[in-house]
Amino acid sequence: MIRALWTSLALFASVLAALFVPSAAAPSSNVLYGIQDDAWLLGGPGTYGSRLRFLKGLGPDVVRVNVRWNEIARRRPARPTRHTDRAYRWDPADALLNALQDQGTTAVVTLIGTPRWANGGRGPNWAPTNAGWFASFAYAAARRYPQVRHWVIWNEPNKNWSLRPTTAPTYVRLLNAAYAAIKRVNPRDLVAGGVTAPRGGTGDVAPIDWIRGMRAANARLDGTRARPRSGRTSARAERTASARRR
Repeated sequence: MIRALWTSLALFASVLAALFVPSAAAPSSNVLYGIQDDAWLLGGPGTYGSRLRFLKGLGPDVVRVNVRWNEIARRRPARPTRHTDRAYRWDPADALLNALQDQGTTAVVTLIGTPRWANGGRGPNWAPTNAGWFASFAYAAARRYPQVRHWVIWNEPNKNWSLRPTTAPTYVRLLNAAYAAIKRVNPRDLVAGGVTAPRGGTGDVAPIDWIRGMRAANARLDGTRARPRSGRTSARAERTASARRR
């Protein structure tokens, strides 16, 4: 478990560098380090409190948390911009984000996953047919969690298991809609995009081509990041992670 957590921390460091550190010619000493392991935090061995204490003992600067639209809004909300709409089920996210706030840990929230009602009954990796629906969810999330100041839109969208259609314009429609919605709640919040996997593949898009496509589609964002992995070990780790996600 500890090895898995520290692996997550190492892989997540690039997210934090993009989100929190202004770009500059000289290297910065202000990089923040973080960790992500939602499954372990919500359902790992021991009690919820003991896992949070263990996490705090590791000393990460931030914790990245996935807030999944497809799980929170299984039913279509009547008033989607209102986080109090009865269709929303925020309980798991509430428990984790409020607990992190109580212990003084900064959260970086990733918004991801499409409910079936929003994409014609397909899986959560299929983009919604209306980006405005995702924007309404982003607005509701930002209203519900005012303590969250750093947001990430989707994860590894250049991989077809994560986003379909797997095109930069599809992703930018979601990114720009969420960016505008979050900024309406708090203009000082920071929104990151790109979030690319380190390589392409069959049905995927190479990360450099993806970023170029985002630029061509006029992406709006405050920062971007990619996972700079290479070599046989990294490729094997990526295949293992993908299998676990499925």
